[in-house]
Amino acid sequence: ARARPTTAFGALDPTERVSRRTSRPPAMADMEALFAEMRKAQTGGRDFAAEARAAAGASGDSDADSEDTGSEDDASATEHLPPRAMDASRTKACVRVSELGRATAREAKAVARSFAHGDPRDADDPRVPDPALEAARHRAVAGVAAVFESACGKTIGGRWWSHFEAWLYARRSAAASSAAAKARQRREAKGSEGDGVYTAADAPDDATLDPVIPDPALARSDKALERKLEAAGMGRYEIVGVGMELSKACARARASLAAARSGKRKPVKMSAPFAVSSGKETEDKHSSSIEQKSAMKVTLTHGKTRIEVNVETLAKLRALHGRLAFPKSARGDERRFRDDAFCVLARYAAAQGAHHKAGTMQASAPSAVFDVLKKTFGVEAELCASPVNCHFRNFGSAFLDVDRHFGSFGSAFAFKPVTGSFQANPPFDSAFIGRLVKRFETLLRDTNEPLSFVLIVPYWPEEACWKNLTSSPFKRTPLLRLKSNKHGYVAGSSATRVKRTTPASFTTDVVFLQNEAGAFKWPVTAETLRLIKIGFKQGLPNSSAKREAARGDDDDDASMSSSDGGGGSSGTDDDSSGDDETKTTRSFGNDGDEVKAALRLSKGKVWDPDEFLFWGVGSARRWGERPAEWMLDAAGDVLEAHWVGEDPDSEEEDEE
Repeated sequence: ARARPTTAFGALDPTERVSRRTSRPPAMADMEALFAEMRKAQTGGRDFAAEARAAAGASGDSDADSEDTGSEDDASATEHLPPRAMDASRTKACVRVSELGRATAREAKAVARSFAHGDPRDADDPRVPDPALEAARHRAVAGVAAVFESACGKTIGGRWWSHFEAWLYARRSAAASSAAAKARQRREAKGSEGDGVYTAADAPDDATLDPVIPDPALARSDKALERKLEAAGMGRYEIVGVGMELSKACARARASLAAARSGKRKPVKMSAPFAVSSGKETEDKHSSSIEQKSAMKVTLTHGKTRIEVNVETLAKLRALHGRLAFPKSARGDERRFRDDAFCVLARYAAAQGAHHKAGTMQASAPSAVFDVLKKTFGVEAELCASPVNCHFRNFGSAFLDVDRHFGSFGSAFAFKPVTGSFQANPPFDSAFIGRLVKRFETLLRDTNEPLSFVLIVPYWPEEACWKNLTSSPFKRTPLLRLKSNKHGYVAGSSATRVKRTTPASFTTDVVFLQNEAGAFKWPVTAETLRLIKIGFKQGLPNSSAKREAARGDDDDDASMSSSDGGGGSSGTDDDSSGDDETKTTRSFGNDGDEVKAALRLSKGKVWDPDEFLFWGVGSARRWGERPAEWMLDAAGDVLEAHWVGEDPDSEEEDEE
């Protein structure tokens, strides 16, 4: 027999005593394994103890990009993956001070506590989005949209779905403001200071804050919608009736979600790719070639709800999910990816009003703008993005419950960085922008480390949010102003559109909020503004962007201001030379004096039916007589898109 190690006094060696205490008899090990298998059988195959240990060890960096997930050498896995803007340590630091970090810590504690009390959770994991619930929410919002169209679509005219989308965002913003005020009151009652930010942790047990469907009480009245209806000629009594109908519709929509929460989980089905076209053909009369825009799409279906998505967008979501899904066991799971992708697409489609033409509130800056911001300002993340339109791998978004599996770290209002540079292109809602500006000012005031925010907002000199932003003590001068139709965005509905970019029909301001350390580290210069402005032209259609570059008027559409944003132009227009005109004429072939006359009338601009709306309607003589008929059709489209009031072409007239 092997002699036991002993000390000089004949006692067992302490190391031997430790090893004997930690080692378990084979029978005990077999019993523990048997109990583990019994627990798995009772919980549907899940080991809650292992999950609790994994969650406790990954509470700070659960959703951070890891080196061991996916190979960088695999081109198919990284082709559609957005670029990384932060290293691993910086990503962990940002996640730790975000809504995601706090939510993950709470979930880890809840799992550990439930397992310690011998009552492991046997229901579906709340961190896993439910496709049935999102499908029901999409149908519910579609029902509210039908009520909106019936109640005031004909009166408000034109693009009623755009007005409905703006109404949805305004009512959700009002609900968030009300919830933040109540959260602040609860914190004050408990004696804790807090910062007035509403997160999921602040929600009471009977919280009625739905991420998409407005609160019925708040749906009764919306000042912006009331002004539009009043301007269209609707009486005050009828406006109140519209509010009552919308309130009842929201109440029915919320009630319809109760059945979906208790429904059986069904798999999401995905169709084979199919080709679609924009429905418009562009014919070049000088080259006799016809160009047709097309794209490949797939359909994700759950029950009766169908969501179409471009193949490129689905590949991007797949790449993000394969790298950042939580838990790590979900990465590479095809069924889990389809469920999560459907939930994201259905959620944002519902947030936009469940209409295929909506999406103006989710537009994003072109990729060239982010490249400039990353290089010159060190921008690390977007704070108002989504998995569909994000440019960087990690970002902030509105819906953490469905976005976290694609790289989101949560709401911008719950993000509390002490250093770094970030970009925010918020939804163009005055209340939302006002709350965001106050949030950024609080963060800048509470730190001495370099901190910078780049905001992209509309030029609204009559709105309080714009006045507060441009008069902020943290605003750095000059700001950048981009005129309408001279820059563009990536469309909010780019996941389903054939043409991803869209020109801006409004003037945009790019404002920089920085503390002293941030201004010293990332100074705002004229060269930086020029590069940002050039990047925004990537959002214009190709022919329009090429024409802008050929004209050499890179500085004619930007204004820089040192006070209120109303400064003069930073450059002058370059006149077209005779050589340029001759060169353009030769490119058309042998059209003779007719082309030369058209060029003289249009001051060098070539008639392009696809780009007509970006230059304004104008007169028929400006473009010659040939496109006059098409011009009238385009003018009618403009009037229909922006008309507020009764439709003059309506065939339905009230007859009594």
